[in-house]
Amino acid sequence: MFCMTGLSRLICSGADSPTLQFIWFARRVLDRTYSRRTRMQWNNCDAVEQDSQWMSGAWLFVGTRVPVAALFENLRAGATIDEFIDWFPGVTKAQVVNVLKHVRISVSESASRS
Repeated sequence: MFCMTGLSRLICSGADSPTLQFIWFARRVLDRTYSRRTRMQWNNCDAVEQDSQWMSGAWLFVGTRVPVAALFENLRAGATIDEFIDWFPGVTKAQVVNVLKHVRISVSESASRS
């Protein structure tokens, strides 16, 4: 069976249900999270850092010069987490999972306030 998107590849590879649900949820909120209307508060996420001297002050994965925005852009385009980690050396799976959990919690809190 031929699979086009990263999510389809995970389904075809037999990934466990919680992983698929988590990725489905993350993709579902990506557009809302990274739109100009919504700004994530990254200050309390240990996986990212910001320095006005690096990358124009963009939020980066700790210890790298990889912008957090690159994760969302690649996931939106159909990449898997493992592909992203391969493409951006220095970023760890734990950092990616931490960022996605931070997004999930932030979006959930935001929705409950509305």
